[in-house]
Amino acid sequence: MAPFKTAQKIIQDTNGNEVAMIRVDKNLKEMMAELPSSRWSSDFWHPKYEVLLRELGEYKFLSDFNDLLTSGFRGTLQFVNKGIPALKVRNVLDTGLDLFDIDYLTENSPANTESKSVQFGDIIINRSGTGSIGRMAILTKKFKVIITGDVYLFRVKNINPFYVTIFLKTKYGKEQIHRFETGVSGQTKIDLEEILNIRISLLSDIVQKNIEVKYKTMSEYHDEAMKAKKDGNEVEYKKNIEKAEKLLKDLIARTEAVIRGERDDVI
Repeated sequence: MAPFKTAQKIIQDTNGNEVAMIRVDKNLKEMMAELPSSRWSSDFWHPKYEVLLRELGEYKFLSDFNDLLTSGFRGTLQFVNKGIPALKVRNVLDTGLDLFDIDYLTENSPANTESKSVQFGDIIINRSGTGSIGRMAILTKKFKVIITGDVYLFRVKNINPFYVTIFLKTKYGKEQIHRFETGVSGQTKIDLEEILNIRISLLSDIVQKNIEVKYKTMSEYHDEAMKAKKDGNEVEYKKNIEKAEKLLKDLIARTEAVIRGERDDVI
């Protein structure tokens, strides 16, 4: 295999702009063997992903920590004014779940099954949607709620779910999600197998626990923002959501720095 620095050829236009890139270090057999399935998209093989993955250090695949990964109920549903909250794509925000502006299902709804019911610590991921693919949050309270439509439920084991959520929000998680995006006509999605083939850095249990503590602090401001939104208090909503967004951004940056070895912990 060619050394990485000579593994590509860049073709430029007369103004020096990159118009094409040729990989010379990948053969047909390697492309066909790429998990979860063979990849032919030129974007998938862009060298920037190789550089990104090299920064992960010691890693495993999310499949190594999978306890449950399932999609939302896709059949016809009858929503009601009261009952069991039903998560849709719009209810998954960057800072947490919106459990106030939400639709409800009855107890006898076909979507009300054990595999579609969210538990404390479950990660909720948007499967598709313009501008919302890969958006995720974690259920931080014991609260009965069901996933529907293009919403995934991801339950992990032997790893802190708060760390997994933050990792997927870092550039190391986001870029892998973008790499796996498929679709045409502007409609993109990420499949179950693709999520499981995302690589995640192995940080110490102490760092993972500290990420959880900081996430929960951020989540408190998110919850206050959602309550203010429900009450129509725009001032309180804006104050709390901005604080939550600031804390989340800082936590992501600190986690990225730990992954790169630039700091020992997020605190």
